Amino acid sequence: MSKNSKSSGSESETETRTAFLVNSAVWILIIILTLLQDYYGARWKGEFYDFYESLEYKLFWVLFIPSYLIIRNLYKRLLVISIKEGHRTRRIITLTALPLVAGLIHLFLFAFLLFGISSLQDGEPWDLSWLIKEKLTSRLYIVIAVYFVYYLLEYRRSRGNLVADRKYQDRLSFKVGSKLFVVDTSSISWIQADAGYLEIHTTGKVHVVVDSLKHMLTMLDPEQFRRIHKSTIVNLRMIDSFRSRHNGDYDVLLKDGSNIRLSRNYAKPFRGTLL
Repeated sequence: MSKNSKSSGSESETETRTAFLVNSAVWILIIILTLLQDYYGARWKGEFYDFYESLEYKLFWVLFIPSYLIIRNLYKRLLVISIKEGHRTRRIITLTALPLVAGLIHLFLFAFLLFGISSLQDGEPWDLSWLIKEKLTSRLYIVIAVYFVYYLLEYRRSRGNLVADRKYQDRLSFKVGSKLFVVDTSSISWIQADAGYLEIHTTGKVHVVVDSLKHMLTMLDPEQFRRIHKSTIVNLRMIDSFRSRHNGDYDVLLKDGSNIRLSRNYAKPFRGTLL
């Protein structure tokens, strides 16, 4: 195993441990605050405060502590796959389905724990079906919200890690007929999409390949290559100048003499830097 791999693994473990401790601290604080709320609420109403019964209901919050690691790992696996493969639909399904499923499991487990504890105590145990219905109707929105936030945090973290770890291509290889062409990305001036094909414009040559701009962008360094139109990618190092069309669009003049269009929809990232 390389030093970089060991370092990356160590950083990942440290990050997970830190996130778990922070998550645990948050829920422990919430448990303490809700216990105090029950205590002072009972005193102000002149009612008897049963610490153990109050503590039993705090299992609802306690379950978020161990579930965090399980949910984090599950979300990570699904998100990394969907982000790498560009499955936007899969991410949307994951976003809507997983928080709901995780929330339902959380509430059912909570109801079973309360039922089990009541069965060990003197007196009649609580009715399990009533517990499930009561928790579903009173706390479902809370668990969905929490697991939804977990999802968003993991999505942001996974996406950031993938971008940081991504190794962009210095050379592109593609097959045209029986010939295999290899092109240095530094020699590419711009890329034009046309009906399922890409025209890769290099110094003095144009290569036509079957591919998509979306896939091509995953292989090119975004610090060097930018999308300037729904059908065009440009090598920033090949830009000579810009000329406004006075309607929000620009003509992009390249060093090889080409003139391509910068759409107003893609102009914002260039303002203040190149424009």
